[in-house]
Amino acid sequence: MQRKLLAWLKLHREAVIIVGLIVFNLGLRLFRLDQPNEAYFDEGAHYVPAARAYLNGDFSLNFEHPLLGKFLIGAGIMLFGDNPWGWRLPEVVFSIIGVLVTYFLARKMFAFHPGKVWIASVAAFLLSLDFMWFVHSRIALLEIFLAVFVLITLYFLWCYLENFRLRTLFLVGFFLGLALSVKWTALFLFLAITALFFLFHKKTWRSWGTDLFVIGGTAGLVYLISYVPYLLGHSFWDFISLQQKMLNYHENINDISYLRKPVTLDESVVIHPWLWFLDSPMGYLSKNLGGGQAQLIISLSHPFVFWLSIFVFFKVGIKGLRQKTREISFLFIIFLSFYLPWFFVSRYQFIYYLLSIIPFLCITVAYFLYPYFIDKYRRWDVVGYLIAVVLSFVYLYPVLTGWQIPNNYFYFPIFK
Repeated sequence: MQRKLLAWLKLHREAVIIVGLIVFNLGLRLFRLDQPNEAYFDEGAHYVPAARAYLNGDFSLNFEHPLLGKFLIGAGIMLFGDNPWGWRLPEVVFSIIGVLVTYFLARKMFAFHPGKVWIASVAAFLLSLDFMWFVHSRIALLEIFLAVFVLITLYFLWCYLENFRLRTLFLVGFFLGLALSVKWTALFLFLAITALFFLFHKKTWRSWGTDLFVIGGTAGLVYLISYVPYLLGHSFWDFISLQQKMLNYHENINDISYLRKPVTLDESVVIHPWLWFLDSPMGYLSKNLGGGQAQLIISLSHPFVFWLSIFVFFKVGIKGLRQKTREISFLFIIFLSFYLPWFFVSRYQFIYYLLSIIPFLCITVAYFLYPYFIDKYRRWDVVGYLIAVVLSFVYLYPVLTGWQIPNNYFYFPIFK
């Protein structure tokens, strides 16, 4: 019986892995999803009120971002009620989709690698436990929608660089359009797509220029369609005026007086991209409950993933570009495309703007770890690393979910 079970598991191991990832992530994210039982951070200041207004045909709130992300939050409200479950369940669903797409992308990228399933599984596991991905899967913000649409876009881009099918090209443009319909920062994808076409497109520059036009045209059409509910009550010129208003807002918003300060470091860490390498925690909720008790929710990337991936990028990324190693170049260019542009943006900035590249950091780390895992003398180093990832998540879980904790939880007073 045991032998038959092992044989069945071996035959269906990927199905078991995928189901395991879904169950694991559902349990991790749904537990106490309604806590805090009130809107906090920007879900209360911006996105939940905007979603409510949109459901009533009022598009005046949160005009600075396109509509789709708020419609997705609104869908949760329609299905599950105007309560914390309704606000946050769409983010849970998207975060799990992101974990699964990360698995499939890593498996496809390393399809001819002997450790493809191991790399894909570890990448998805690391993303499941990434602090920033986890926090953003339990709060009604736009970043998780943007990150998942970016991830799916790049999945189909990888497919297109393999098969050069027109249908795949339209899918790249379609999901890019959905990403743009959440936030304009999806425009950074054009940098990655152009660079990857330059390196790996098998046709002439005129041909890949046409491909870029198809992608851009499809994305633009999807973006326009996302505004159909708005256009039902407004003219096309109102739509154009709204886009100009959004552009003016982002060009001129430099007032940082309302910034939420990080828990431990100076607010400059969340403003200047060159300091994002410090992986500073950013406070989303901070309450002194009295009686030596506190309640916190902080957001930061998992340092064991973030810092190791940065080391790997600088170790092998430049070499991969020079040798045109497709997998490494793909990951490295995505990182640069979503990081470097922020140095040329004058408005205030937050480290969670890097959320879209977290899945690619996880894939990079998993790829880096595999040679050590198959080395019988280094395997336990990898096991130890993964245990450290889990234990650090367990330790910080209370401040990722807003549990009531002692004021000295971090061995220093949170509130004096």
